[in-house]
Amino acid sequence: MEPPPPPVCKSDEKLCGSYWNYACYSPSTHSCLTFSDGSGGTVCPLAESFCGGKCLSPTSGKVCVSRGRVGSADEWICNAGEQVCGLGYCYSPESHDCVDGNYICSKGQHHCGRECYTPSNTVECLRGKSGWHFLCTPGQEVCGSSGCYNPQEQNCVEGNYGATKIERKQN
Repeated sequence: MEPPPPPVCKSDEKLCGSYWNYACYSPSTHSCLTFSDGSGGTVCPLAESFCGGKCLSPTSGKVCVSRGRVGSADEWICNAGEQVCGLGYCYSPESHDCVDGNYICSKGQHHCGRECYTPSNTVECLRGKSGWHFLCTPGQEVCGSSGCYNPQEQNCVEGNYGATKIERKQN
């Protein structure tokens, strides 16, 4: 499917954008801001800057945080003093850490599966055959993607297509 033709702008307007996303704007009040490679195109008020494809007001109290090339899609709008973790999640490095490059946990915590935890002798992060990680108590084992189980009281039963389930042992 071909993109639609760009709109016809008024004589005092200019065209901004590319492919499916075009807009007309007045250069006396707005500008057309693009990524550093010239792609994209977003109409912003003159006083605003461009951050990751969005307009950023200088009075918003927000800042543009880059994890890659400045002027690229690898930028995010965060509060002043924040950093970016993973796919664009802003966090305060004073109270949190970016663990394994993708997870925001409280300072001093580790990441396991889908949760953060404080390391101790009452929990451990175990990796199952499925590759998933689970937070278990000492003595437990991982049953596929079903989670932790106590092998003295329960069985890990493998079903069709690698599916697993945990069942109580029969006495």
